[in-house]
Amino acid sequence: MDRTDKIVTLIDECLSLGLNVQMPDVNASGYTFIASGDSTIRYGLGAVKGVGQSAVEAIVAERERHGPFTSLEDLCQRSDLQRVNKRVLEALIRSGSCDGLGVGRAGLMAALESAMRAGEQVARSSEAGQVDIFGIASRPRRRARAARPRALQLRGCRSGASTSAWPVSGRHSGCI
Repeated sequence: MDRTDKIVTLIDECLSLGLNVQMPDVNASGYTFIASGDSTIRYGLGAVKGVGQSAVEAIVAERERHGPFTSLEDLCQRSDLQRVNKRVLEALIRSGSCDGLGVGRAGLMAALESAMRAGEQVARSSEAGQVDIFGIASRPRRRARAARPRALQLRGCRSGASTSAWPVSGRHSGCI
């Protein structure tokens, strides 16, 4: 999963065989590419630049134990933030892996700091054996409704391409 040129070749081969390659998703993907239908393959989170195997294993294990993530705050509160750190979360947001969790990539990036603070607070409380008497930290928050940006230019995308679409052809290797 570490060689981008190999991944681009494999995606091109899938497309030439008529297979549909779905974008990565924290609620559906594993570390490697997986079959999600007769002619559909789900992009592996391990192939996203900046996301390591340890982080993906933590995300997948939590998802399998307690179900899909409902929001960015839920992801941060339920994940081990030592393994799934800010750099990893930014890479997941940029790649579109978190598109099902919020109001768009710009909104997710804007909410990342506060979501991580909430996740760190839950981890500290849990380590200290404290329980929130109001259940605020354990409840996933409702998603805010906002307009999705038409295109979002993010640092780290070497090609300069917009990252608001799924670059399934693999031509934007700097984004994924």
